[in-house]
Amino acid sequence: MESTTIVALASGHGVAGVAIIRLSGSHAKDIALKITKRQDLSVRYAHFCHFYYQHGAQLDSGVVLFFKGPHSFTGEDVVELQCHGGALIIKALIDTALAHGATMAKPGAFTERAFLNGKLDLLQAEAVADLIHAQSSAQASAANASLQGAFSKRVHRLQQQLEAVRIEVEAAIDFSEQAIPTEALSVLKSKIQKLHESLDTLLIDTARGVREQTGMHIVISGPPNVGKSSLLNYLTQTETAIVTDIPGTTRDLLTAKFSHNGHVFTITDTAGLRETNDPVERKGIDRAHEAMGRADCIWALHDLATGPDSEISDFHKSAVSQNTTVIKVGNKLDLVTNETDSDDGFKVSAKNGIGVSALLDHMCDIFFTGDQDGAVFSARSRHIIELERCKEHLHQAAQTADAFDLVAEEMRLAQQALSSILGAYGSENLLDAIFRNFCLGK
Repeated sequence: MESTTIVALASGHGVAGVAIIRLSGSHAKDIALKITKRQDLSVRYAHFCHFYYQHGAQLDSGVVLFFKGPHSFTGEDVVELQCHGGALIIKALIDTALAHGATMAKPGAFTERAFLNGKLDLLQAEAVADLIHAQSSAQASAANASLQGAFSKRVHRLQQQLEAVRIEVEAAIDFSEQAIPTEALSVLKSKIQKLHESLDTLLIDTARGVREQTGMHIVISGPPNVGKSSLLNYLTQTETAIVTDIPGTTRDLLTAKFSHNGHVFTITDTAGLRETNDPVERKGIDRAHEAMGRADCIWALHDLATGPDSEISDFHKSAVSQNTTVIKVGNKLDLVTNETDSDDGFKVSAKNGIGVSALLDHMCDIFFTGDQDGAVFSARSRHIIELERCKEHLHQAAQTADAFDLVAEEMRLAQQALSSILGAYGSENLLDAIFRNFCLGK
């Protein structure tokens, strides 16, 4: 439990009609009484008060709300001072609170205290920041799902299943002097396999949550003059890229954001793939290769009139990550009547947008589909790392199933990896890294 009482502006910076200054800690109420010169504050009651400087002059007037711990956001005594939203008034009121013994809060300090006091697990705490920074309705919905415990429940459920198997293994160690029946080994391996399958499902849904939070990254790739830049411009509805009939116009990576059906996408236009002696264009093509290696999905664009280039198609198969999805997209549908392309890929017109919506709908279906309960939750890359670590320990447990002491240790480490997601084994450095990315006052 923190011994200091912290203070910060909880509402946004800038001039506004009302600003909210939040205090949290054992002396929050005492400091508020000094500022307001009141004798007492009723719990969860809106008091209209005058606010006073430390030297006694009136500073402002506003509303005070007192939340008695543990029934507050942080689990501590919390006071919110609602004053007029001018920068000078806000600074003066915070300075007065500091003069009465408060300490300036660091970014994320209030949510960190909520986590440390058991009001939120670490997944829910991270979801608070995700909700604040949401840029689309889908991101807000996913963050809210995590805040309400959708992700935490999945992790807890897997933890309970893992713990049940671990208890059986620990009990079996007492009889390790005896030969382990073949049936017992078969049952244990079957249970570990089921855990593995549940973990794989959670990993898939967590990856979706990460994509929802960070935005789906698409790279448009293909030979020169197939309409990559035109497609970028159509998606962003701006002249982001220069479009000409001259092959090789795009030399560098051009990246922009757009949204579709409430989901955020990051789209990158790249240099046309071809053999060239131009050192500048060659550098652009190298950067295109690097961008494809980092992409969630590659749109392999080609001209419907000529069909896909087999050499470039082979390159896409060999050059991208095994986790990257490649979708063939035929462009210039508005210019052809009999396409030579017999592929089952998507056909679009970057000029007038024909087929683009269907392509984006397909992207949403395959990359943003909800979990088994129908909800997409927000997630981060650290969650993927811990789930992969858990998966590796389960794999090792299955490999050493005939040695129960080794299985027990691998199961313990797997359970620890899951607990790290929720914050049970969170190091101080991890917590600092998470909460310092919060806004001040949250």
